[in-house]
Amino acid sequence: MFRSLIKPFFTRRFAKFGAVGASGVVVNLGTLALLRRLGVHTNLASAIAIELSILSNFLINHLWTFGDRRTQDGHEGPSVGQHLLRFHLVSLGGTAVTLGRPETAVAELGLACELSPGTVSLTVGSRPEVHARAWVAHAWWLLGDDAVAADEAKRAVDDARAANHPYSLAIAHAYGAVTAQLRDDLELLDEHLEELTALCQRHTYAYYREWALVLGGWRLGGERGSSRIKVGIANLTASGARARMPYWLSLLASTQRDTRKAAAADATLDSAWSAGMQHGDRWWLPEVIRLRAVSKPRGVADELLRRAYAMAKDQSTPVLAERCRADLLARGLSDPAFGDSVATTNADGTPSS
Repeated sequence: MFRSLIKPFFTRRFAKFGAVGASGVVVNLGTLALLRRLGVHTNLASAIAIELSILSNFLINHLWTFGDRRTQDGHEGPSVGQHLLRFHLVSLGGTAVTLGRPETAVAELGLACELSPGTVSLTVGSRPEVHARAWVAHAWWLLGDDAVAADEAKRAVDDARAANHPYSLAIAHAYGAVTAQLRDDLELLDEHLEELTALCQRHTYAYYREWALVLGGWRLGGERGSSRIKVGIANLTASGARARMPYWLSLLASTQRDTRKAAAADATLDSAWSAGMQHGDRWWLPEVIRLRAVSKPRGVADELLRRAYAMAKDQSTPVLAERCRADLLARGLSDPAFGDSVATTNADGTPSS
């Protein structure tokens, strides 16, 4: 039965896209391991590894995954160099969000918007200004600017609709749904999900349909909601699309906890932490730690909250740091914003000495 639920969500292009994403992870981790073995400094090695994985993903997607979309209306689109520049900026900005560096993401994605108004699609099939604007909304939210995040998400939808570009509109709604969930705007979340689901069904867009499944399952709640989230996560995992996995898993954990499945929720959060650390998907990890503290004994929970606060501060994500701070204050502990008891964190998320 589970297999029958998953099967309709796959397309050949979705499988290709997932395979390319997985190959990018291999290129990134392999290059990083090789360069560190050769004695290259970690920061430089990481930058080179990210750059090579971006170039690898671009070339394979350009030649294989979306090779049939290189023309539009019978005319040649932008040159490979133009495609590469836009893809590069969006990828770098998106990587910055993933790594928990929203300030860098705002700069990179903002430049992508400036350089590509009204241009034809990226190699991945979307208009770059729409993709960049939809993604930068997440960065603005992490920086604590809720109003700008909401405005960027709305502009992404408006731009995609004005361009009459269905795939870009699906992306705008998918990212907009995440922004709405982060902002706890449930009415807007429902609107995004309704349009996203309709677009994915009409045009057989598989990848963003999984986003709708996960977010829709969280919105539904209960056992039925958990089942939907699990199907969406299973589809993403099976295709090799592991981006945002700590966030997706935290939504599942939240739903499990609401149905009084505390042990399952804790196990899901542990998986979220492992996935984030394994794939460098750090942006949501402070929240994962904060949620994990809920079921821990007092002393352990306090330390986890301090650790989560330190990570959020290191990543310049004040909205997540404030959540941790509020929990610490609710426990009667000293304010971490006015003391030296909270240390910075190492690359693995542990407190530094």
